[in-house]
Amino acid sequence: MKLLLVSGIYPPDIGGPASSIPRFAKFLKNHGNTVEVLTLKDSKRSPVKYPWLVNYVARDQFLFLRILKTVILITKKLKNVDAVYVNGLIQESAFAIKIKTYSKKSVVKLVSDPVWERAVNKNETTLGVIDFNKSNLRFKHWCQRIILIWSLNQFHQVICPSEQLLGIIKGWKVKTPVSLILNGVSISENRPVEKRFDLITVCRLIPLKNCNLMIDACKEIGATLAIVGSGPEENHLRKLAGDYNKIKFFGDQSFEEILDLLDSSRIYMNLSSHEGLSYALLEAMSCGLPSIVSNIEGNKAVIKDMHEGIVVNYNDASKIRSAIVMLLESRSLRESFGKAAKDKVQGFYSEEVQFKKIYDLLLEIS
Repeated sequence: MKLLLVSGIYPPDIGGPASSIPRFAKFLKNHGNTVEVLTLKDSKRSPVKYPWLVNYVARDQFLFLRILKTVILITKKLKNVDAVYVNGLIQESAFAIKIKTYSKKSVVKLVSDPVWERAVNKNETTLGVIDFNKSNLRFKHWCQRIILIWSLNQFHQVICPSEQLLGIIKGWKVKTPVSLILNGVSISENRPVEKRFDLITVCRLIPLKNCNLMIDACKEIGATLAIVGSGPEENHLRKLAGDYNKIKFFGDQSFEEILDLLDSSRIYMNLSSHEGLSYALLEAMSCGLPSIVSNIEGNKAVIKDMHEGIVVNYNDASKIRSAIVMLLESRSLRESFGKAAKDKVQGFYSEEVQFKKIYDLLLEIS
């Protein structure tokens, strides 16, 4: 089978799709399929070489022109493939499918509510994702929602990684069948590495990730923190860290470099105000790290409080500091939580198992 994988981010970018799409491509190739990828890339960044064709569209160009070029390129590629798997660039892919009247196999993965996420990042709402979906949307957001629903309806199947998101999508009355397939990660081998950081977070630096709360907590208690990733909040976060030299910004890193940094850290932190199912959190768990996470559905579905980590209210600075101190002062607690975290990943979030579910779904579509 010939497959086209479409993603908005891809190495050298970081993020869930950027790490999972190359591994899914490898999985498909290992099962005898022909694969190529279509994605965006900042024009100044060098591409990463892979044993399959990667088609790039420059991200940093006039938006309408970028969208037009992306639609045209996807439309061309659809002529020669048996199936398309989309994990980003959803609207562009949907328009290409409509233009091409593509009737072959198509699956789209939605990892969050992009309308709500965009509104939060632009300070257009302070509502959580559930309340946002229950509210009377502004005309602008209503139009975005209509376009998103139309786009999802162009595919044969929609998949998502969390029960909460599954309920939200069904609430939109999407006509395309929607099913739950969890994110998966590979299991990392235990490697004895010197611990350089008390805490680490891996994420895109946007307001939703609340990295400012981590910085404040670390400065308060004197802990070291590794921040891996880039984004529009980076300059603000660097100013917030100021001359406190125990916080290090690493920017975007390769998958292997991220694993090295995880192994070099004691505790993983995710204080996001929204997650579907965080790849970065699963990667940290696969490395045997205990976690401190915010009490949102996407995190609570993975981390049981005082079992694989500690769940806190991200608005409670005192509880965040107390959780950090508790874990830093108890190596036995860190080891217990870390072992439980790795066991949970092995039992429920195996990459091989979740990739096979997507692959089987593509094979089943007639």
